Amino acid sequence: MAESNKMKDMPVNKLMIQMGIPMILSMALQAVYNIVDSAFVGNMKVGSEAALNALTLVVYDTLKLPEKSVRIP
Repeated sequence: MAESNKMKDMPVNKLMIQMGIPMILSMALQAVYNIVDSAFVGNMKVGSEAALNALTLVVYDTLKLPEKSVRIP
């Protein structure tokens, strides 16, 4: 059986709804997770600064641009 290409065959409006809703839901859930996580870290009595600093370092290391590409054999 030949498979059809839904990007070519389906109407644009239906494709936008079908493919856009999962992306919108995932972004909304990520935002809710971030808000709840910030509330929990903000309510910590001990170690909240360490938790925020660790998160900041992970985000910074993830987003920074590599200066040189390094190959590990």
